[in-house]
Amino acid sequence: MKKRIILSVLLIIAMWSGIFGQGSGTCAHFEGNEYMSFGNNYKFSSFSIEMWVYRGDWTVTSTESLISCTQGGGYNIQIKNDSSNDVIRFNYRNSDNTGYSTIDYPVSNLLSGWNHIAVTLDGNAAHLYVSGIDTDGPGSDMTPDKYYAGNDLLLGAEAGDTSTPTGNFFNGYIDEVRIWDAVLTQNQLNQWRHKQILSTQRPANHNHLQGYYKIDASWTGGFLDDAADNVTSNTGIDLINQGASIPTSYAVIGDLPSNYAMDAEALYRATGSGFSEASTGLSQDAANPDIFEENRYLVYANSGLTGTINSYLPYGIEERARTTWFFDEHLDADYEINLKFDVSEFGAGGLIVSGLAADYYKLLKRNGSSGDFTIAASADSLSDGVLTFTDFSGNGNAYYTIGRKAVNDPDTIHCVGELYGGGVVFWVDHTGKHGFIVSMIDQSTYQIWSNVNTPDLIKTDDWNGSHNTYLITHQSGHTQSAAKLCVDYINNDYGTGIYDDWFLPSLGQIIYIWNNFYEINKTIDNDGNSSTTTLEITNYWSSTAFVTYETKGAGFYSFSRGRTNWSNRNSYFNVRAIRAF
Repeated sequence: MKKRIILSVLLIIAMWSGIFGQGSGTCAHFEGNEYMSFGNNYKFSSFSIEMWVYRGDWTVTSTESLISCTQGGGYNIQIKNDSSNDVIRFNYRNSDNTGYSTIDYPVSNLLSGWNHIAVTLDGNAAHLYVSGIDTDGPGSDMTPDKYYAGNDLLLGAEAGDTSTPTGNFFNGYIDEVRIWDAVLTQNQLNQWRHKQILSTQRPANHNHLQGYYKIDASWTGGFLDDAADNVTSNTGIDLINQGASIPTSYAVIGDLPSNYAMDAEALYRATGSGFSEASTGLSQDAANPDIFEENRYLVYANSGLTGTINSYLPYGIEERARTTWFFDEHLDADYEINLKFDVSEFGAGGLIVSGLAADYYKLLKRNGSSGDFTIAASADSLSDGVLTFTDFSGNGNAYYTIGRKAVNDPDTIHCVGELYGGGVVFWVDHTGKHGFIVSMIDQSTYQIWSNVNTPDLIKTDDWNGSHNTYLITHQSGHTQSAAKLCVDYINNDYGTGIYDDWFLPSLGQIIYIWNNFYEINKTIDNDGNSSTTTLEITNYWSSTAFVTYETKGAGFYSFSRGRTNWSNRNSYFNVRAIRAF
């Protein structure tokens, strides 16, 4: 009985409009008779290959191979010279094993520079993708399991019957080569083509990543190290360089923080005019596409959070989206782009208030991953839950979200005992506009001060609970503490907003909670919410640490005795978070 093995193949070749300097550092430059070899490897029964490729002009005077293992079988991807119209061609073995079937894409559709190309192949269908788009539907008539046993897989040249190429040398640049032993979906390709794969930031199917060549690792004796073993447990196979130079790269791969790498998208020359694909509700286009020169692009991704929140707001803003986008920007200082936010895509429909004009909604910006936002721009239009900001210039890498101006007067005077800001006000300054809020529930009724019982942390402030909380949670070896419970706390919506900027009060601050014990408990007891809890007559941890005799201790407040005290840091007491406004 004749046994047929079905091969699944995916090849991605990435290409854009700027040659060089991004998240992938450097690239390979091929000219003349230069090429690289993976050796006689990666001949899987099912696989995927991806890379970024650059040419200033996609027309060719003779056929050039991007990757190849064709020799009486196998496959290749070429820029095929054709008298009428040069094409990107995917060749794969046909079903009767006598020749090759093809899928073509005209290079006249490509803009000069880096572009992203992908092909997929299994026993049932073949696809050719350009920048994530399926160009020609599924091909057919294939026997992809046929390989020539003795030849190498080559990058930048046509394979022969051994390790020596037969010609069709590529002239251009290649970066970020990935080889998988499984077929990736179109969605998987699009999710990862604009960002690096790291051991701390990787797709769910990362164990199928067999070869990963960033072209920015150390070259030793002409060998490029395989980074796949840094992401997975797979054994690396070096890429042998036969003469290619290694210049800086501007392939469109973002340098994204690990917590802001969801749904990465990009603006660059190959995207042309019109809005980009959306990164969880945010899409962008260039007010003038000419801003995308050889080395200009913008990659953006998001935090993956949904809903709205009321923390880290600039003055006059009462609510913002929890989703935050990071912009990895490589554009000139005078660039202008347009942004569209579809609030329904990131669960922030509650931001939209019927009857409010578009300029009530603001683009918010901060330079770091934490801290208060500032107002960067006002929306120019609002239609069906989509906010549009036109002609915006961000000037550098930053974090962005959207917020809504206060519908009510931001100069309202607050008082002790008021339900406000996710809890109950227990102290206000002389203006009545700033103060502290205690949470509506205990974060714990049985919690140690910190698992680090003998730290270098000797003493913290009697008055600054926010700074104390930072010091406690950043101790070496810290894993749990009363302070961490406060940092991790995000209050439920009790009708006064949702906040995530809580901290453990200092002794000085918790004294004010005790002094206003009656007002706080009266407010909570009468709020009509069965899930909220009044302060207990028990001991509550503060964030103030100190040394008594030879013991490293921490302060607490006894609500049964109405006074401060101290205890070992591994004692168990209640925890009640506060926040500032």
